[in-house]
Amino acid sequence: MKLVPLFLLAGSLWAADPLRLYFIDVEGGQATLVVTPSKQTLLIDTGYDGFGGRDTVRIQAAMKDADVKKIDYLLITHFHSDHVGGVTNLMAQVPVGAFLDHGVSIETGSYDAAWTVAFAKGKHQVVVPGDKIPLKDVGVQIVAGAGKDRAGTGSANAQCAGLVERGPETGETRNRWRWWWSSGGSGFWTRGI
Repeated sequence: MKLVPLFLLAGSLWAADPLRLYFIDVEGGQATLVVTPSKQTLLIDTGYDGFGGRDTVRIQAAMKDADVKKIDYLLITHFHSDHVGGVTNLMAQVPVGAFLDHGVSIETGSYDAAWTVAFAKGKHQVVVPGDKIPLKDVGVQIVAGAGKDRAGTGSANAQCAGLVERGPETGETRNRWRWWWSSGGSGFWTRGI
């Protein structure tokens, strides 16, 4: 596996350390490692369980490339096995400070058992639209998830005029997070896969 980090410059081209985003192939979902210029970390999703710990090995390779040894924040977008399944393997190898999620699974009405064991070892927080993840050097704000959004906080996109709205997503997939990133005067939004 080849790691391809995306470097986003925070400030100037000569900044000591750039904002780094690692999109890690976990063969299903996607794990994303965010490393700020001050070396704070946010890992979004953990991949699958099993496969000889394959997904944790890939996450650790990205961490080694970024020269980080721990995860400050672990955000699980939703409770499908390709997103939360690797948490047991990860916890056996990597220290994690805080655990973020949308609340219990909409499909089961409870938390994934491995996730419950994991977040008992650190700080657990249910995040909702409008919450900010307190990373230095970069802004990360939850704008939608758990079937909710920050309704009325934006204007209509003229490029979408005439499009027919799809029906709502169902099950756990509708709980995926959407968030806004900002750094050095620039920003973009993304969503859980």
